[in-house]
Amino acid sequence: MDFRLYSKTEKPALREAVYDSWMSCKAWIPPAILLTALVLMVGCRHKDFDNVIYAIPRDASGSLYVMEHAGMTHAAERAGMKIYWNGPRGSDDTEQEIELVERAIGQRNAGIVLTPTAAFALDTAIQRALTEKIPVVILGAPIPFPPDPNLTFVLTDLDMSARLTAEHLCNMGETVGEVAVTGIDPVTPGSTTLVSSFEKHLAQCAPALRIVSKVGGAGTIGQAEMTTAKILREHPKLVALFALNSTGTIGGATALRSMHRGGVHLVSTDYTQEQLNLLRRGIVDGLIVSNMRAMGERAVENIAALRRGQPAPAVSVFEPVLITQKNMDSEPIKTLLKMDWRALP
Repeated sequence: MDFRLYSKTEKPALREAVYDSWMSCKAWIPPAILLTALVLMVGCRHKDFDNVIYAIPRDASGSLYVMEHAGMTHAAERAGMKIYWNGPRGSDDTEQEIELVERAIGQRNAGIVLTPTAAFALDTAIQRALTEKIPVVILGAPIPFPPDPNLTFVLTDLDMSARLTAEHLCNMGETVGEVAVTGIDPVTPGSTTLVSSFEKHLAQCAPALRIVSKVGGAGTIGQAEMTTAKILREHPKLVALFALNSTGTIGGATALRSMHRGGVHLVSTDYTQEQLNLLRRGIVDGLIVSNMRAMGERAVENIAALRRGQPAPAVSVFEPVLITQKNMDSEPIKTLLKMDWRALP
């Protein structure tokens, strides 16, 4: 073989010679063989994903969803499957969720577990997945969608979340006064349902407690602080704040401290480590937390069953848990909040 160095003028000629040689060989390959090779390559690529469940949370880094990730990972290991975890980080991004659903469809994943950021925005993408016979699990709160054999819902009991909040306020002795609700988002699945249920249960346990303010969700903690401060100035008889998200909870806690407003109980239906720290310090009075670990496990079990050709329950509802200073260090609560998503040894 000739290993001599080629000059700059000789290199193009050499490349042309090699290319001509390759094309002459390629001409001898029957088209049928080329087509078969292409099909096999595409088939192998799809096979790489047909045992992988594509999980798309609302906030991939949020504490609640890391708990979901833990439950899914451990259930997938038992079922001989894998989890691919990807989603928006720190904000609700519907466009990114749609892109991720489309990617899962293109890859022919084993199934999709989705926590929608909006009630209707993902309908077309979800329908495409179902048309392709890809099992889809909607996790968290329900969205309106026609029944389909490959569509299941794994939900938090929103009515119980509202009842636990109302009863917690009543049990703390707050039966007269004013209440405000923050963080309401009509687009987010379950938000308005939670508020209406809270009004119903509050009227049952404490008719003299009146909801005097219902405001939307703030984009930042600073905005939530200003919103809460305005509510506190306008309602000096306020005895409770019900925050539907972590932004409203942390912003509300900041406003209460800066304005030195004691006697106002703060309860949230969201969960983060920072909120848990506020609970330990007595700034937050209660957290209503979804059992995301168990819900993640059920989502995987549904997909595994559908992949085997077996039926899965169309709707599964899980009870939330009230976390207070009294029970936050108990073993059941520690297990509920465990966020270790690594595979079991």
